[in-house]
Amino acid sequence: MVKVKTKCLANAALDWAIAKCESLPVVRDPMGFKAGSESGYWVWDERNKKPIYMLIGREYSPSKKWEQGGAFIEKYDVFPSRYHGCAENNPEKFQAGVGLCWMRGESPLIAVSRSVVASVLGDEIEVPEILVSRP
Repeated sequence: MVKVKTKCLANAALDWAIAKCESLPVVRDPMGFKAGSESGYWVWDERNKKPIYMLIGREYSPSKKWEQGGAFIEKYDVFPSRYHGCAENNPEKFQAGVGLCWMRGESPLIAVSRSVVASVLGDEIEVPEILVSRP
């Protein structure tokens, strides 16, 4: 595990953090592949009649998929907006906040996801190192 500032979370690391915020069961390499794209972290939920198996960063990607991350806007009472105070070449053109936890991102969903993580887990969290280096 490595410590990462929430404002720097991206891709699978950000999606992993959201899964933790949502108290989803996260499992590393549940099928025992040991290497390759399928050996990552999964949302692996067999608690219901219809199990959920989603690779984090691919099938489970609320920081990129509106059908997953859009619900956080209402659930966490977060409001994304365009960040007009940034320089033109700054990629973080959106902001979102949950209470006092405001974060920026390259898209509204990234800003929303980072603000949810900051409000639930804090400004700096421990993330599996392999997820920090994955695109």
